[in-house]
Amino acid sequence: MPTPPPALLTLLRLWGLLLLLLPVTVRGQSANHSLCVHADGTLWAWGLNGYGQLGDGTRLDRSVPTQIGMATNWLAAATGEFHSVAVRRDGTLWTWGDNSAGQLGNGRRGSTADEERHVPEQVGTRRDWQSVAAGNRYTLAIRRDGTLWAWGHNRSGQLGDGSTTGRNAPVQVGTVADWQAVSAGTGHTLALRRDGSLWAWGIPIGAPDDTTIQTSPMQLAPAFTWRSIAAGANFALAIRRDGSLWAWGYNYFGQLGDGSTLNRRLPVPVGTEHRWQSVAAGTTGTAAISRDGSLWAWGRTTGEQEEDVQQVSAPVRMGTTRRWRSVTAGYAHFTGLQRNGSLWAWGSNSNGQVGSTQLSMLYQADPVQVGTDSTWQTITAAANHTLAIKRDGSLWAWGANSGQLGDGMYVAPTRTVRSANDSLYAHAFFRAPVRVGTGNAWLQVTTGAAHTAALRRDGTLWTWGHNTSGELGLGAGAQLLYRVPQQVGPETDWQRVTAGAGRTFALRRDGSLWAWGQNLYGELGNGTTTDQNVPVPVAAGSAGGWQCVAPGSAQTVAIRRDGSLWTWGRNVAATDYATSTTPVQMGSGTDWQQVVGSLHFVLLRRDGTLWAWGSNTYGQLGSGSCQSSSVPQQVGAAADWRTMAAGAYHTAAIRRDGTLWAWGSHTYGALFEDSAYCRRAPEPIAQAFRWRSVVAGATHTVALRQDGTLWAWGNNQFGQLGRPISSCAPLLIGNVRGSKRQAKGPRL
Repeated sequence: MPTPPPALLTLLRLWGLLLLLLPVTVRGQSANHSLCVHADGTLWAWGLNGYGQLGDGTRLDRSVPTQIGMATNWLAAATGEFHSVAVRRDGTLWTWGDNSAGQLGNGRRGSTADEERHVPEQVGTRRDWQSVAAGNRYTLAIRRDGTLWAWGHNRSGQLGDGSTTGRNAPVQVGTVADWQAVSAGTGHTLALRRDGSLWAWGIPIGAPDDTTIQTSPMQLAPAFTWRSIAAGANFALAIRRDGSLWAWGYNYFGQLGDGSTLNRRLPVPVGTEHRWQSVAAGTTGTAAISRDGSLWAWGRTTGEQEEDVQQVSAPVRMGTTRRWRSVTAGYAHFTGLQRNGSLWAWGSNSNGQVGSTQLSMLYQADPVQVGTDSTWQTITAAANHTLAIKRDGSLWAWGANSGQLGDGMYVAPTRTVRSANDSLYAHAFFRAPVRVGTGNAWLQVTTGAAHTAALRRDGTLWTWGHNTSGELGLGAGAQLLYRVPQQVGPETDWQRVTAGAGRTFALRRDGSLWAWGQNLYGELGNGTTTDQNVPVPVAAGSAGGWQCVAPGSAQTVAIRRDGSLWTWGRNVAATDYATSTTPVQMGSGTDWQQVVGSLHFVLLRRDGTLWAWGSNTYGQLGSGSCQSSSVPQQVGAAADWRTMAAGAYHTAAIRRDGTLWAWGSHTYGALFEDSAYCRRAPEPIAQAFRWRSVVAGATHTVALRQDGTLWAWGNNQFGQLGRPISSCAPLLIGNVRGSKRQAKGPRL
């Protein structure tokens, strides 16, 4: 499978950070992972990672693209069976993953974990490498001087150095210096020279005598001149300069596309038309693009179910679009690049190699787009559901849905099912983002445990979900459950709304604070312990002048416009469980700016320092201990914090430089990545990105990057990540309208 020419990279325009991922190579038979080079020179990977072949420093499989390191000068990359190879723009060569046959080229070999490399490591010191190819435990690369080099497994002579001896460092293939392109299969290699001649070695799939391996390059079809090549598992294809497509080798599944299932020892034409632009060969299937931009496929690929297994022996068109630019293949999956720069994938998804943000199945018959919208504006998260507003003012929701998503549906918890990753589980009521109504005028949204409240741009206030304690504010006689938004009163001067567990608070433009819902310990601050089903003012004597509020589990904390800090309800962190039904000022400070929290509270002062108090069982206060506190104490020494979020037992915060930090409980992966059980002080996470805002549910976290893409990680028991699996790594929130599919073609 050939590497796209470097000139192709310059044609891409930046579209967010993930939508324009360039599929440089997805090659090497048995490749269950994918690599892409972005237009900005960053390297991304997803799929199987059992040998560290993604290069992110872990063995965690990834179902969405993950950036590899911080380098921004990658040029081309290729995937082998369980290893990867790439070239940077400075001409250096890098490898990582499995090294059982010396395929990393670092002078070592071995099947133990010590020989694996989980991050890219440079091969030698030369700076003149140009292109790369990877096969089943072997690697090839071309230097700028036109020489070809190979290393790794060589039992079938696939290295082309005249022997069957394995190599753990690069050795030159012959002596000529005019190689143009190279492609690696399972045990055979194809290469083009600059004069258009085609050469092959290894298992002789195209030779008259297929019982003797070929240990050095042998020319095929000398009467023709060739333009591009693709090596499949045990078959091959090549395009001549006149645009005709030819194939040879094993053909039991029709992968040669010549209308038969007969094996071919020499190249035979695929059809009679001279129209082909590019071709990619997998294990038993083939995909190709015509000069008119249409996509075609033939052969066989294996799906999750028997009904997904189909095969055809001649090209069949996939979809109707004519926007395809290039196509590459893995073991049983394909990726394609369209002319607008969007990246698409289809085929086997058993290890997340399709990279879709929405797939829960193990097989994807039709192309789906890799990447998602980059137009998210604001986000909010409750214990088990999440909501977000896009820049166009549309509102979207996902997760547990006993009415709180507002889409008119009710989805009851039923059973669990095994997800695409055998080690993870997803609930059968998984929900991708669904739109709430059709309006584009939503301004702000907030979530309680099982209800939601939102403001529209006209100043009206809307609520939906559970109403058992009057938390929707709809008055006497209201239903106990509403599945679509309901307006709260006729007022049009609401400025901000905040929801807690069974209660809601809202600010009006005059600075007055209003509350309704559950009031067991005086959490509403109106001087009573009686539940309220309509908005009532908080402490009439101190009406006006409020800035923000955080409704906790039994205690409410708020900041006034003068920067003073106030609290009411029951202080569960105090030894005497002090209770007040009206606001009481905490301390004499007048420089408080933000507050969030439930079981613990996190506060931001105007000087950029961060403070916390409350429950601290898992270190969520960030104090370095697990000792709870009934008064605010500073979190570390930094004075450049910008915003923060508090979950049930964890905390996340963003500094002014856009870096994201987290601490507290790591249950369900809420802190991101392979963290320890808990962190008692802030530690940086996801440092490859710059973040705009973050919110936290009970055991999951959702964050908005500065490029407008939305990410989530942690517990996904109720689908609150908007994906079919739980993850301690960030998952890109998917295309909000579902997978963008082409018109269906054959299931290949």
